[in-house]
Amino acid sequence: MTFSAEGLAPKNRPQELSAAGESEEKRATAVIARLKQSLLGWVEPLGLGVVLDRGGCNATAPDLAFLAMNRLRNAPFRLGLPVPDLVVKVESAPSQREALTRQIQSWLDRGVVVCLLVETWAKTVSIFREGQVVTLGLEEVLSLPEILPGWEWKLAAL
Repeated sequence: MTFSAEGLAPKNRPQELSAAGESEEKRATAVIARLKQSLLGWVEPLGLGVVLDRGGCNATAPDLAFLAMNRLRNAPFRLGLPVPDLVVKVESAPSQREALTRQIQSWLDRGVVVCLLVETWAKTVSIFREGQVVTLGLEEVLSLPEILPGWEWKLAAL
């Protein structure tokens, strides 16, 4: 099974965003950068796998993905990447919640172990696992022991 981010074309964006929209978009970008830095700081020194970002691709691709080294080693060579262990989507407005939940379920159906939905506007992180959703607030600490044992991220960083 391979993971394919649909529509990896440059993201179509309006030329101008409202001041509030631009601020939320910047906040989302900053959250992605901080989370990526935290993941890389844990994953790379331990040789656990790779952390990928969408690199300017459209909104249907995850903002971040983690692929464990054992999944990379055991995957047959194909044109696509193996299914990630973790995908992260950061959303700066509530308008897309329902569509994102469907998208997250499709990733889980393809074999992703954990999906994170970071909602900067609500200052929450929802952790999706097969058949389970847990939402954490700013005062809590995110950990994913099944794929990143020992790693933690204080949600106050949102």
